[in-house]
Amino acid sequence: MGSEYKSLFENKDSRGFTITVEDLSITTVQQEVRDMLELAETAVAKISDKIELTPIPGYSLRELVLRCIVRKAYESMLAILDLVRLRHSLPAMSLLRSMCEELIFAKFIKSLPDEDAETYLNQKSMLEIRQGLKAQAVFFSSGQSVHSSRNPTDYKRLEEQKELLNKLIEVPKERLKELGNKLGWGKKESPSIRNMAEKTGSLEIYNFFYHAASSSVHASLHNLLRMVWGNPETGQFSITNMNYERYYRKVVIAYGATLFAEIMEAVKDSFLDMWEGVDYEAYQEKVAFIVNFTPPIVTKEELNWRSA
Repeated sequence: MGSEYKSLFENKDSRGFTITVEDLSITTVQQEVRDMLELAETAVAKISDKIELTPIPGYSLRELVLRCIVRKAYESMLAILDLVRLRHSLPAMSLLRSMCEELIFAKFIKSLPDEDAETYLNQKSMLEIRQGLKAQAVFFSSGQSVHSSRNPTDYKRLEEQKELLNKLIEVPKERLKELGNKLGWGKKESPSIRNMAEKTGSLEIYNFFYHAASSSVHASLHNLLRMVWGNPETGQFSITNMNYERYYRKVVIAYGATLFAEIMEAVKDSFLDMWEGVDYEAYQEKVAFIVNFTPPIVTKEELNWRSA
């Protein structure tokens, strides 16, 4: 066993990456995830490919958003697997953040009364589009294009556009505040993700997955210092995310698949026929295997860090 184990460290894959016993374990889980996604593909397609949305005025916006969340989660998992294959596992961490947030968001909008859910989603989507237009107008009027062209007509037009957008933004903002006052999140445009998690009994998901994924998209000393690896005795170190590549690979594969499965479970009762024609039992077996693969947020190597 000892010589067999050692020999694995000397093997390399087709791209020259060293293969270890740990890699083989990750590869096993990775294949289970691929199998899970293959089984889920039909269910995802059933609620996202060539669907009938007419008549639009009478269609449930909440149902449409849930369809979008499922499809995005599925495509995010495909992207994660591609990034992992190329050994770019850290960038894949950012996809976990959106999957976690949208899982909680899906549960939240499902918890709202039908009419309130439609009002919330309608006004929130209008607010976000108008806020985007305002940000765009502010950027273009700050010297990126207008000042360089020195065209006063363009500048005046953009200033008028910003003033108009400010007025347009206030309309959905006020309606959302009224809705928040009614539904218990205060006179705010929208509850925070944490508030949504509390309302839907998802705090455990928020505290673990959201924390782990959020650190990858913020300025995090925890993640930055992971890049530093070397020999304290010789004083030689290398700074690269590849030092923790295997760890990130485990995290994004296992927890990405777990979040995907949670999203599919959360919307199941909204699309009763989505699993028809799918071996749902086989899918559940894949999920049950994957969720037992649980990498830690803080590794044992990091506990050896010496504080000043």
